[in-house]
Amino acid sequence: MSDISAAIEVNVLVKSFLSILLQGFNGTLVTLKMNVTYAEVEETVTKLWEHYKPKLVVHIGVHGCDRHIKLEQRSFGRGYISYDNDGCVPVDNVCPTCTDCSDFIRSTTIDCAAIAAQVTDEIDCKNLKITASDDPGR
Repeated sequence: MSDISAAIEVNVLVKSFLSILLQGFNGTLVTLKMNVTYAEVEETVTKLWEHYKPKLVVHIGVHGCDRHIKLEQRSFGRGYISYDNDGCVPVDNVCPTCTDCSDFIRSTTIDCAAIAAQVTDEIDCKNLKITASDDPGR
């Protein structure tokens, strides 16, 4: 499956996923598509944080594994050695939005495994795997 086909399929599934995840949600939902470049992520995410000051952020990205949505439970501020779509890595391999972070590993207390199980049951898509993950890659 091409990256474009995967992205289109993920966008369709995200609507179902978000409708389940956000049942009873009373807040502002902001959705946007970003290129997989450290520069764009740095600029866009910084502006979003400054403007919305969110309590919760959900990042949904296309993964190299076909038909697999991973709910990431951790994020890392260091160790970014993979090249982005522009062929770049961040300075000193540190996440551009986390240069002043005191804690370079962040974890959620949200039960992502339970969410994955519920979404799997409710969308009833046999060809799609949804799991919780502790390894978002870098």
